[in-house]
Amino acid sequence: MYKELSNKQHYLVCISDAFNNEVHYTYNVSNNVVQLFKVSYGGNDVSSDKFYINFTYTERKTPIKIYRNGMAYTNTKVLSEVSSGSTYSGLYRKYVFEFDYVDSNTNERLRTVNVFNTAGESLKPLNFNYNQATNSAALETKKRQLSSFPPNTHKLGDVTFGNFYNTTENDVFYISSIVTDFRSGSEGGFGGSAGTPPPLGNLANPIYKLNGNYALYGTSYLREFPHKIIRWQNPYKC
Repeated sequence: MYKELSNKQHYLVCISDAFNNEVHYTYNVSNNVVQLFKVSYGGNDVSSDKFYINFTYTERKTPIKIYRNGMAYTNTKVLSEVSSGSTYSGLYRKYVFEFDYVDSNTNERLRTVNVFNTAGESLKPLNFNYNQATNSAALETKKRQLSSFPPNTHKLGDVTFGNFYNTTENDVFYISSIVTDFRSGSEGGFGGSAGTPPPLGNLANPIYKLNGNYALYGTSYLREFPHKIIRWQNPYKC
């Protein structure tokens, strides 16, 4: 079951299994921001549940504000503690989070999770270490001259670069959305050297084989996506 807790934001408040065992979720809402406060089960509602996980928050050093549909959402809290237990035996485990600060000493960064047992004894903590910023890093760049640029590759995302074959060079892929005949260079095809395409509807025709991973067309392998065909810069390999 879901419930609208903030403007047009619905959150899970209860789930049940085939035996009507329920898990309940309780939240706090502040500045339009919804934060999980408690997960409990073992009863018919939150007040009668026997087992629980509680979430405790502390004030952020720097609040985070975003806007959604013209409404401001200001997050002033950061999770500081998680505890689990039951009404039978009390606390079972408690996890306390320690932070340092980054981004000019403004934002919390998790450094240690301290763990405590039922008796309040400290167990082995979990520590997080991060790389230190350095000014000695060097950025390696490569330039590659493209000998030609197929037509109809003018939309955002129509050209993709990436090391898709785990080689030392980046591959260049073009996407043409209006190709109807791969012999036609004017449509973004491979030109006359690609040979006669298979009959329309034939599984070997890449325009119609949209459910396969690859299709063979002449001497060219094509990677396919719905309504688009991706072609490699070297038009006889993919």
